[in-house]
Formats: sequence, C-alpha cells, structure tokens
Amino acid sequence: MAFTNEFKEQVKSATDLKELIEEYTTLKKTGDNVWSGRCPHPDHRDSSPSFRLFMNKPGDYTWKCFGCQDPYAKKGEHGNYGSDCFAFIQWINDYKGNTHKVSFNDSIRILAERAGIQIPIRKENRFAYKRNEMLARAAYSNQLPQVREYLYSRGLDKEDIRRWKIGFRQQREGKLLVNRIVFPLMNRFGRCVGFSNRSFNESDDVPKYWNSPKSDIFDKGNFFFGEQFVDDFEELRITEGQFDVILSTKFGAKNVVATLGTAFTEKHVFKCKYLHKYPVFIFDGDEAGAKGIRRAVERCVAKGIPSKVCVLPKNKDLAEISIELGNEIEEWIQSHSIPAWEYQLWEPTIAYEAGVQELRMKALPALREAAAYPMTKDEKTLFVSLVKERFGIVL
Repeated sequence: MAFTNEFKEQVKSATDLKELIEEYTTLKKTGDNVWSGRCPHPDHRDSSPSFRLFMNKPGDYTWKCFGCQDPYAKKGEHGNYGSDCFAFIQWINDYKGNTHKVSFNDSIRILAERAGIQIPIRKENRFAYKRNEMLARAAYSNQLPQVREYLYSRGLDKEDIRRWKIGFRQQREGKLLVNRIVFPLMNRFGRCVGFSNRSFNESDDVPKYWNSPKSDIFDKGNFFFGEQFVDDFEELRITEGQFDVILSTKFGAKNVVATLGTAFTEKHVFKCKYLHKYPVFIFDGDEAGAKGIRRAVERCVAKGIPSKVCVLPKNKDLAEISIELGNEIEEWIQSHSIPAWEYQLWEPTIAYEAGVQELRMKALPALREAAAYPMTKDEKTLFVSLVKERFGIVL
C-alpha cells in the first residue's frame, strides 16, 4: 500500500524520534543539541557510546552510529546514518537471523499503531473488512439456546456476549458438519480482521479451535485477542484463551489479551515494544503452561525487554481464578506477578532448599549427640549460636 505524503507526515509528526530511540538505548546530552549513547543495533556490541542523535531544529532530528560497519556505505564512508523515525525502525530490525525485516511501508504502519493513528484501509482490502463485518453480524444473530446456555455455564452473561460479539455458525469440515462458537477478532481500531471458531461438538475428530488463515489483514502470529480494549496501563497481561480474557476483564483486570493458540512470537515481542507495554505472562498452571512461559521469556530476553510472570495455581487457568475471585482479580494479578528473573530462580531455589533440608536431617543425629556433651554456660551459648549459623537450626 502506498501511503499518502500527508499520512506519512501525520505519523512522523506524532513520533518523537528521541523518545523512540530511548526505548532502545540510554541517551545522554553531550553538547548543544547532541545526545550520545551505546549503539542499540543488535549486531553491534558497542563498548563505548558510538551512537549520536542530532537536533537540527525542534522536532527535526538526524541520527548516526559512528561504530557500525555499513556494507552499503560509499567508499571512504563509515557508519550508519538515518534521517527520521522510519529509517530508524527499518535499521533496528535489520539484523542477522531476523526473518521479519521491516520495509518502509511496514515502518509507517508500526509507528502509526504506536501513535494510535488509524491506518487507512487499502482499496483492495475494503471488501475483506466488509465481508468480515457481515459474517460477524450473521454469527451474532444466530445464537442457539444451547450455545447461550453453554456460554452462561462458563461464567458469561448477555452483556459479555454483546461486548465481544460472540456468535455461532455451522460449517463443513471434511465430511463433518461442525458447530462452532464464533469469536470475531478485532484489531486495535475495532475492525474485524478474522475469526476464532471454537468447536461446540467437543469431539476429538475436529480441532478444538479453527482460526482464520493468514491474509493481508490478519496474521495470528502478530495478533492479540482483546487488543481493541488495551489502554494506557503500562502492562500487557498475556494469557492463553478467549475465556481467560473475557472473564478476567469482566471483573476488572486491566489489559488482558491472548495469543491464538500460537507461541508468543518475535512479532508479539516487537508489538509489546512499540506499544510501550511490559509483558506479563499468565499461562495455565500446568507443565505446558510452564514451558510456554519459559519460551516467551527467552524471546523477551533476546530483545532486551523486561517481563513478568503471574504464577497460577496448579491445573488452574485465569478464567477459573477470575470467577472465584470476582472483582479482586486485578489485585490478585498484581500481587502474584514477579519479575521473570525471579521466576527463573524458582526451580533451582526449590531444589536447593530441598537439598539443604535433607542435609539438615542427616546432621540431626550428630547434633543431638554433641548437645548431650557436658558444657559450661558459655560453651552452651556458643554451641547454640554455631548450630543456628551453620545449620539454620534453632535449638
């Protein structure tokens, strides 16, 4: 899509380049209208501040790294140079091993979404949006009594169904006619980009969820269910399913979204970054959830993004906890969220404490025998102090 010059300027004017760069590196003023910092590019391990930001006039910046080797530079030139925010987004995402490099048009879309500016609909995609809107209305109006009863049994009410536009449809999948609950997928600006369809047959012969295929307007690896309700709150709570999102937000939890049955991808990481959100992972309290958390945290670490983990009780999901706690769910999430580095230490800490306890038990017979020895009053005091210090046992 070719964006108009007016739209490019609108996005550029809404993007403070200094603030954007400071999301990737720390800048320090080193002269009149000059700031320096370590180069933020992933391929450059900058040991000294090589990156410079220059302000030509208020709102007009240029930037340059004097340490990067630029393979496209002219002979005798050195470093990477950029004139605006679009060039910076392209440059920072052009690194070895990245399969999602950003084009110029991509950079405009990213910064428009970052600034909350609605992206114009491409002429060739207008029909796709209209078709999705019609399908969503048709599914919403086709609510069978048994479907409503099922949704009510999961903790939803009429207002929840209306707010999320939940519907129903029958569709042929192979030789089977499958009943599916329809969750319209709305982007940040409230446009329907696709559907997530949950089987109502509860049969092993069909997949539980069927999502819209990738298209010009939808990519599930770069989409969060519930993102249309994300606000200025600094955290983005990322969970696994639609019911987790609907029920937690119903009772007041902030900025809860879900991936669509996919892993937390590099695109999701980047989305958190340009939306200025710290990810908080709230996956199911089972082994699969723990593995998903570790993978998601590793992706954040690789991109230098701090994250948190909200630990759910074993074999519980966020939807169940939300129904149990009601309006206390937001407070519960806050109190049970810990930095990812602390979560990383959980298993070794538990193993260490278990090992220490085992050693204490082995030492007890010797301690009891030593305690029976004749001692002076001062020796007894010294003995008690030594046992507490070395073995963590209070006599």
